[in-house]
Amino acid sequence: MFVQNKNIIEEKNRLKLKAKELENFIRYNIPMTDYLDISIKELTPYSIIVSAPLKPNGNHYGTVFGGSISTLGIVSCWALLHQKMVEDSVPGTLVIQESDTKFLKPARGEFEARCSSLDESSWQQFKDDFALRGKAKKIMRAELYCNNELIAVMEGNFTALGKAR
Repeated sequence: MFVQNKNIIEEKNRLKLKAKELENFIRYNIPMTDYLDISIKELTPYSIIVSAPLKPNGNHYGTVFGGSISTLGIVSCWALLHQKMVEDSVPGTLVIQESDTKFLKPARGEFEARCSSLDESSWQQFKDDFALRGKAKKIMRAELYCNNELIAVMEGNFTALGKAR
């Protein structure tokens, strides 16, 4: 029991470190995310939660600007796919091809994007497609929340481009 608990704690700490490294990478390489003041609250092998405060994302109505909401949804999905590509040494360039955000309610405070669009089989299919064709596509979905209320849903088509092996 003690060894099992120790392993669980070590895995949580490893994921927290990966989340911080990923957050730093994103904020450095996508400067807009630094301005939006994003932070990765949770990272698991197949999900991510990315948050941002109201202050740099607000508008003149005292709510979060729709562009910030949409961007956070895109960033969460991109970050999860990017992290998996790094972990599994998939050497492609990851881009968003298309996105659609449905806005449901205004956000009046800190907001977060929760992406859990990957599972083991869909990730394996993505890797297989990339290895075979030098390109892989995946539709990803993020749900956006403020105070645990669903405020928006973003769906996007993401593409990894590279060379076939």
